[in-house]
Amino acid sequence: MKKWLLIIAAIALALAMGGIYIWNYSVSSDPAIIAINFTTGMAANQKNLVLKYVAPQRAEQVKTWMHGHTKFKCKAPFWDIDATRIEAYNYTFKLPEKSEDKQLYDTLYVCRTNHSVYVLTIHDIMLVRVNDEWSITDWGGICEAYDYETCR
Repeated sequence: MKKWLLIIAAIALALAMGGIYIWNYSVSSDPAIIAINFTTGMAANQKNLVLKYVAPQRAEQVKTWMHGHTKFKCKAPFWDIDATRIEAYNYTFKLPEKSEDKQLYDTLYVCRTNHSVYVLTIHDIMLVRVNDEWSITDWGGICEAYDYETCR
């Protein structure tokens, strides 16, 4: 019995720590997951992942970011489930016109280790649904820092 509990706990922990990589294979049907994948992809310089969700007219903007950006990989201990935090905040209510085919998100990605912290926020991620698939058509400010205060 203990063995099964340990296996289940390990799977839950793996999903909590790296579940975002499982989400990468999802269909483009949930704007919050797309916003999260976009954010983690930007942090890790995963160009192919990010371009999968971004409208073609924004591809150059992604390439420019990644050219001048140092790839980040969270090295938090696997047992510390509070070390990584990835959140998407829906601000669709701020849009001037209401539509079921438009969503607006801010995202927050935090990786905390014993020795440092990494924070990436992306504001005003605009997602538009076309043919039941969501695509990122624009985004606002990006803040990346190795402390909690800079991106507040």
